[in-house]
Amino acid sequence: MLPALAVGVFIGTDPAGAAGGAPSYEPDSNAVGTVTLYDAAGAVVTSGSLSAKPFATYFAASGGTTPGAPPNPKATPLAYIPQDGVNSANWSGDTLGPSTAYGTSASAGYPGPLKSSAHAIAKASATDFSMNDILAEFTPGSTANPNVIQIRVATGNPGSFYTADVHVDTAAGTWTQVYPSVLTQTSTSLVATPSAASVGGSTTLKATISPAVAGSVQFYDGGTALGAPVTVSGGVASTSVAITTAGTHTYQAHFIPTDAATYATSDGTTTVSVAKQATSTTFTVSGKPHYGTAYSVTITTTGTIVPTGTVTLTWGNTALATGTLTGGKVTVKVSGTKVTPGGHTLTASYAGSASALASTFSKSVTIAKATSAAAIGLPSKSVKHTARGKLIVRVTVAGVTPTGTVRIYDGKKIIKSFVLVAGNHGRVVATLPVLKAKGNHKLKFVYYGSSKVAASSSKTVVLKVT
Repeated sequence: MLPALAVGVFIGTDPAGAAGGAPSYEPDSNAVGTVTLYDAAGAVVTSGSLSAKPFATYFAASGGTTPGAPPNPKATPLAYIPQDGVNSANWSGDTLGPSTAYGTSASAGYPGPLKSSAHAIAKASATDFSMNDILAEFTPGSTANPNVIQIRVATGNPGSFYTADVHVDTAAGTWTQVYPSVLTQTSTSLVATPSAASVGGSTTLKATISPAVAGSVQFYDGGTALGAPVTVSGGVASTSVAITTAGTHTYQAHFIPTDAATYATSDGTTTVSVAKQATSTTFTVSGKPHYGTAYSVTITTTGTIVPTGTVTLTWGNTALATGTLTGGKVTVKVSGTKVTPGGHTLTASYAGSASALASTFSKSVTIAKATSAAAIGLPSKSVKHTARGKLIVRVTVAGVTPTGTVRIYDGKKIIKSFVLVAGNHGRVVATLPVLKAKGNHKLKFVYYGSSKVAASSSKTVVLKVT
């Protein structure tokens, strides 16, 4: 933040001006704030030589765009001559230098407290006005405020501006700020311990104020305030900061003096390099998965701070499922036909995030063959001993079309064997050989399964041969 200072000029050897008295028109009814003068290094300037060109490098307003300013305004430094009984908006004056774009981007390269300021700041160069140049152009004529020149920063509306006043002593060849009163400068140094950390860790910010005057410190992470201001005790204010994001954090300590009429505010900054947090990923499979039936896998990723982002379950180069973590975990569904039966190594991979490192976890998972069910039927429960009966063979498997060898038994004797193919869709009406022996024949079939489907046997049915 910029100190609230203003500048005006007294000319000659007026006793009141020499004593540092404020002009009678201050605070100016048209002013919306004050101006602070800075040198090229970013140090506040409150006095100097009349011949210095420029007498200040930066003219910093205590705020931003003034009311009534046009769109995209610029900051313009100005000098005006007080006139008794005349509204300050109608005084005579001139520009001190070019109009300057302002804002956080425009001031990114400015020094010290001016860096990245959103305030209206005009910048002068070595070719712009000295105090002597102002005196050569204008002759102060105020009786109430002799030897005074008002310095302004305007943003496009001539009737609304920021002001400052200085006293000029032509005999001594110097000028001195007289309004607002010159504040005693303070300095703030900021140290972070540790200066390098990981997400989920913390750092302690310690601000040291010189001189050790009463006040408070507002700590910031970038532009975000870190809690309420901390009271200064013995010239020190500290706070502990929990770190939740990776990258370089720029912390700021802004000192606010209790006696703002005597002491100026000041700022200190420091940086902390924050690494991504380490993570650990695991997964569990629900139940005993069988080929052909979808199953659930719960993937969990942990860290000091609950990670966010995506996880992927893979079998070799085959992606099985992807999910987004909620509260550090997610349950995904795996298609029943993605992984073949047997023991396989599955891997859960957390992709990482802006604040967390990636991690993986692998373990062996056994996928059982799909369960088959054999159902038998007889179109007719009797047949002549000279005829060939029929038997209905049906094999069902969840999510899979069964294939493989089927054998039909009469008691313990195999009477027919055939191969079930995908085109059968698990159902065949088999024609039996001629059963010459009259009487009851106990028939069943056995499905011998495949590489993906387990075997099964049907119940026994009785076919009567007459």
